[in-house]
Amino acid sequence: LLFISCQKEIDLFTPAHGNNSGAGGSSDSYYPLSNDSWWQYRDSTTGTVTDGKCINRTKTINGIVYKAIVPISAPATDTSWFASPRPQYYTYYKGVSPAGASLDILLHYLNDTASVGYSWRYNAGQGNGFTAFVTTTVVEKNISMTVKGKTYTNVIHTRLDLSYDVMGSIMDFGSYDFFTAKGIGVIKI
Repeated sequence: LLFISCQKEIDLFTPAHGNNSGAGGSSDSYYPLSNDSWWQYRDSTTGTVTDGKCINRTKTINGIVYKAIVPISAPATDTSWFASPRPQYYTYYKGVSPAGASLDILLHYLNDTASVGYSWRYNAGQGNGFTAFVTTTVVEKNISMTVKGKTYTNVIHTRLDLSYDVMGSIMDFGSYDFFTAKGIGVIKI
């Protein structure tokens, strides 16, 4: 999932099916990564559907093993990477965004044991040649949330505040709210 936007308070993705139908999977994980697990998201601003399936391909980044997520309905030319070494959850993408930006970004979007109000700041990589920094904050825990008529429980809400180092000056770029349901994965951004 890529996040390129200058708009505020727009829901970028909501699940069309709201479910992970993969074989197995850990019901205590906030992002099950069993082979053949799949997700389908609808961009609420454009209606575009994005889908992905977890396949048996891995990559190690900074000592953490990531699983490949590839498109289901389009040619598998693009790969996103997710890791869920509990209690930490990450996503990594390297390539070109739909808007044409060159990206090499790692997002640490969830720590499922962190308390409400806890935050962490880290170097997230590069966006169009600029160093990206993200501060992730746990906003709410164990909430219920209804998305597209389906109610999810055990949801954790985190906020990622993105900034860039532009010629030595840190500039705020945007905030992204992640809602992640236990046993399902990200249900809304």
